[in-house]
Amino acid sequence: MRKLTSVMLCIMMMLALVLSASALELDAAEGAVAEVTEEAALASVTEPLVHKDYGKLILFKDYEQENADHNAVAYFDSDYMTGSTTSFASVTAKSVVDDPKGEKGKVLSVTGTGWVQTFIDFKNFKVVPGKYMMVYDYYSADSASSLMERYFTNINHSGGTGVGDYISVTPGGAPINKNEWVTKVYNNTLVVENLADGTGVNMTYGNVATKPYYHTADKDVSITRAGIMPNKASMTYYLDNIKLYYFPENAVVFANGDNLKMIEYDTETVTLPVPSAVDGAWSDTNFKFWEADGKYYEAGKAYPADEICGKSLTLLAFEEPLYDENKGDLILLFNYEGKDDIFAPTYMNPEYFTVKPTFELRADSINGNRGLTT
Repeated sequence: MRKLTSVMLCIMMMLALVLSASALELDAAEGAVAEVTEEAALASVTEPLVHKDYGKLILFKDYEQENADHNAVAYFDSDYMTGSTTSFASVTAKSVVDDPKGEKGKVLSVTGTGWVQTFIDFKNFKVVPGKYMMVYDYYSADSASSLMERYFTNINHSGGTGVGDYISVTPGGAPINKNEWVTKVYNNTLVVENLADGTGVNMTYGNVATKPYYHTADKDVSITRAGIMPNKASMTYYLDNIKLYYFPENAVVFANGDNLKMIEYDTETVTLPVPSAVDGAWSDTNFKFWEADGKYYEAGKAYPADEICGKSLTLLAFEEPLYDENKGDLILLFNYEGKDDIFAPTYMNPEYFTVKPTFELRADSINGNRGLTT
């Protein structure tokens, strides 16, 4: 009887341990904070992932997340970096606040003396050939003559032992308006090209001469940060919707209204697709050409990759035939579909227009009617 009692006690103790362990595992699971994956971040971002002119979105910082601080990141593309933080110079205070103008949600407030600088720092940024563009929303009650543009690298372009270098431009033009939000696009595109011998990259930025940057034995060339720097001392300004775009050198953006798709090619020639081959939801009805910068490109035709890649091609569709046996060639068409500019023709036959004409509305000298002339 004593042995049986001992066995029963052992069984009960083991059962209690199992139940306690299960309860602990359950508590741990319920109390754990799930890591935010790139896919989850992507699903929560409403910002379009492709821009017609700038390419694919690879970093997006805003401040709407709960308990967001200055380091907040809404989305990053792990093919190019592992995240981003924010740092400052000559700053005495920084915090996430409600938009003082009440036009946005949460924004980043930056106050300082001297030259108040905000740096968007990139983690393990893999710099590959193509074009890069910074865009952000900016507001201040103080005016500024301009906003300095600056990228920093991890390697000095001269090949020295310095910790890095920067490519900087001070844009001209009108002062930055005070007391209103402006979407500030870097005035210049950063262009990165591989050196022919594979030892590094060339970087060209605005009117700054092309600089070669060489890989070293222990690290490849990388961009470490981008600067947001008003040309004014001692001020407060606000930032929101900070974005970095990348347009691969082998990519094409196809545009159908506001719908955009980017395709990357690894061939020396590019045979352009019909709309439905870009996206199954796009219609081939009345499709005529892909258009870019006033030039027309045919679907099914092969073009040299260096002629097509880097462009945004807009779907051009209209009912009118390009040739009518009774009327002849279609030379000029205005139908204003999807056009905000009344002087922008829908189609100009390149066989008849060697240069793009200008159009204007003017009064007819005979009957006072207004018409379109060229």
